[in-house]
Amino acid sequence: MKLFSLMIIMIIMVSCVITVPYKANLKTVDINGISSMIVDNKMLDLMYTNSYEDSIAKFNFIFNNEAIFLSIINKFNKPISIKWDECAYVNQDGKNLRCIHQGIKYTNKSIAQLPTYVSPHGRHNDMLIPESYIYYSTTYNEWKTIPIYVQRAYGKKMADSIREKYIGKKISIMLSIDIGTSIVYMFNFLFE
Repeated sequence: MKLFSLMIIMIIMVSCVITVPYKANLKTVDINGISSMIVDNKMLDLMYTNSYEDSIAKFNFIFNNEAIFLSIINKFNKPISIKWDECAYVNQDGKNLRCIHQGIKYTNKSIAQLPTYVSPHGRHNDMLIPESYIYYSTTYNEWKTIPIYVQRAYGKKMADSIREKYIGKKISIMLSIDIGTSIVYMFNFLFE
């Protein structure tokens, strides 16, 4: 009887899951404080990507709820470096958060990160996770991440709360690139 009751409760809970559809759309890019408009947002392999390209590099971003995937193609005739310790994620509440990138162990998340060099006309694929979104769970005895954004809701009230928290809110990714001189890109996204 207990097993049957538990199964009924689980079926009810699963049937109450609501997906709140929205995505992060790249709207503007500030380069050393000067703004320009974005023109290249498209669907790629069923995942949403946002692209920006200038004479130095092409940047592609793909969001999922745990990380931001980033691809950089160096269009410059010299190597460029990505200065990770000068990069940040600005969440929907306006909080400036340090990011770690692929290859950094969660146990070392607070340690200085070495730059990544991208050869002339080369490509670098990486992912970003806000450092403060990484924590050690004593319940599961492993490292976990807090979602960057949430799309699953258990009931209408939670779905409304998610819509209020994310939809219409701005987030940004700040990348610091060095080509012999520093260039700071601020990629501004809107949850829509």
